[in-house]
Amino acid sequence: MPMERCRTNRFQVILLGHIMMAVGLVTMDSQGMGVSTVSAARILRGQNEGGSGEETMLAMDTFPYVAFSKQVADSASTATAYHCGVKANAKTLGLSAKAVAYECNTTFGNEVYSHASPAAAYAHSVSRSWYSDADLPSRGGRMYMTPKGTPDPEYPTSSSRKGNRKDKKNLIDVWLNAKPVGLMSIRLIYYLLFYGPLYILSCAVLRGRIDHGHHDGIANLALTEAEMFDRAIERAAQITRESDTLTVVTADHSHVFTFGGNTPRGNPIFGLAPKNADDEMPFTSILYANGPGYVHVNGTRANISTVDYCITLVFLTFC
Repeated sequence: MPMERCRTNRFQVILLGHIMMAVGLVTMDSQGMGVSTVSAARILRGQNEGGSGEETMLAMDTFPYVAFSKQVADSASTATAYHCGVKANAKTLGLSAKAVAYECNTTFGNEVYSHASPAAAYAHSVSRSWYSDADLPSRGGRMYMTPKGTPDPEYPTSSSRKGNRKDKKNLIDVWLNAKPVGLMSIRLIYYLLFYGPLYILSCAVLRGRIDHGHHDGIANLALTEAEMFDRAIERAAQITRESDTLTVVTADHSHVFTFGGNTPRGNPIFGLAPKNADDEMPFTSILYANGPGYVHVNGTRANISTVDYCITLVFLTFC
């Protein structure tokens, strides 16, 4: 269940008894950031700053308005809703609910305007998986926007990073001729845990790799992304004025990520629970209910007491 937090009251700002219209809007979407992720990220940030964790206030916690959204959908349709203001069918991008997923002839006439979340800001497609014409009847980035064989500007000698469009169009040039923005990466933004903090501030801000970390069952990646996302929220508050700017922090969906083990205050967020489970083996205080880390063989699971599960986080799924 995602949460939405607003820094001002709707589109109105109350200042010194006068109601003023917000003249600026900042929307910050974090894919896959549900309640449990926010709580764990709060503890992680606090522990990284030398505290026990639980007492920490995230930047988003300071917002005066909070709402819960009871939605169970994919990133594409939810992104269409918050970018374009209309409900949409799952798997579709930038189209109203009149469009049917994977049926091309339902696209035209149903366009609405404003990985899946940023795509809804510009794309109109009955499938979130159609990144370029090469995918038509499976990923975003520069290589899907340049003609087949075009060397990548950052990795010109790499054969795996060359453009793959069959229609010979250079969509980067088309976009830059219309709007002064650029593309960030070949496919996806890299994890901040490996490459350091990156703040992205514009009309729409996305920290999509929270979602990817959870999909892979690697909580360390997901929660570090969430912590950096909160620092971006903090920075956005510093460079805007609450008196005339509406800031909305939201998420599209949650994940099967939860706490367990009745851990005490100050217990390392990536640590073990204080007691063993019913099978007399230890378990981590944060858990995934399914996915890569949920492995049972003949009704039993591996004993992690001898595993350095944080250092080897790339290979193990419970850190």
